[in-house]
Amino acid sequence: MSPVIGVSTDPVQEERAKREAEKKQALAELEAWSNQKLTLERPVFFVPGWAGEEGKCWTGYTKVLKSHQSVKFWINRIVCEPSRSQFVHYLNFTRKESLSCPTFLEFAELLKARVYEKVSPSEPLDLIGHSMGGLDIIATLTLGDEPLKNPVVNCVAVGSPLQGIFYGKLIPKLRKLLPGLFEGKKEWQDHHYRQLKNLDHNAEPIHLVNQLNLRRRFLARVERFYPILGTQDAVVGRSARLKTEGLSQEDKQRIIELTIAGATHNGVLGLTHDPRTVVGLLRLLVGMPLEMLIGNKGFVIGGPI
Repeated sequence: MSPVIGVSTDPVQEERAKREAEKKQALAELEAWSNQKLTLERPVFFVPGWAGEEGKCWTGYTKVLKSHQSVKFWINRIVCEPSRSQFVHYLNFTRKESLSCPTFLEFAELLKARVYEKVSPSEPLDLIGHSMGGLDIIATLTLGDEPLKNPVVNCVAVGSPLQGIFYGKLIPKLRKLLPGLFEGKKEWQDHHYRQLKNLDHNAEPIHLVNQLNLRRRFLARVERFYPILGTQDAVVGRSARLKTEGLSQEDKQRIIELTIAGATHNGVLGLTHDPRTVVGLLRLLVGMPLEMLIGNKGFVIGGPI
C-alpha cells in the first residue's frame, strides 16, 4: 500500500491569494458605497510627498489599474458633493515653492498657509500625508513660530519615513559618482536631492521630530494617529513606525498602526492606490470602524515589524 502523501502548499502563493481576496473585498465595499453615498465628517487635506509635489499620489497617475484607482477617483464616486471646497483638499506645491524648501520643515509652513486658506484656525479637520507629507504634517503641528492651530481628529501618515531613511545621504553621493544611474529620474531635480539628504536618519530635521518632547507634543495635538505601512515598501520599510520609547500609555493609545500586505511605496501598485488603503481612509473620514485592517501585521522589507 502506497503511503499517503500530503498535498504541499506554497506559502508564497497562499499569501498572494490572501492579498487578492482582501483587495476584492475592499473593492466590493467601495462599489457598495458608490450606491449608498457617504458624507465626510469634517474637512480633509491630502498632502503629497517628496518629489511628488503635484499630488498624483492622491489624484491619480496617468496610467492606473482598474483595481487600483486613486483616492480622488473613489471620493468623487462615493462622497456626497465631494467638490465642496470646504471639505476635500488635494494639496500641491509649485516648483518654485519646492525650490525654496530644503527640508520638510519649510514645507510645513506652506502646508499651514494652505490650510488657513481653506478653513478657519478653529475648525476641526483630518490630515493625511504620503511619504514626506506625513513629516510635513508633524512639523506643521509642532514647530515654527506658531504651529497649526486647528484641532486634528484623524492624522494619517501613509508610508512616511518617520524615523528617516538610511540612504538619504548616500543617493546624492551616488548621483555625483555614477550619474548614469539617475538619467531616467527626470522628476528628481537638484533640490529634490537636497531634500532627500535631509530625510536621512542621521539628518538634523529627522533628529528634531524624533525628540521625545516633540513626539509627545505631536500626539497631544491629534485625537488619533494612524501610521500606514506597506509590507513591501522598500523605500521606507520599518521607518514608517513612530518611535514609542518614552511615551506614556495614554500617548501610545493614540497610535493605531495599519499594515497593507504586499503594498509598495508609490506608483500604481503603491500604498495610496491600494483599495485596502482607500477603504481604510474612507472609513476614517466618515466615522466607520477599522477592524478589517487592524492587527494585520505582516512583514516589512528587512524583517518583521
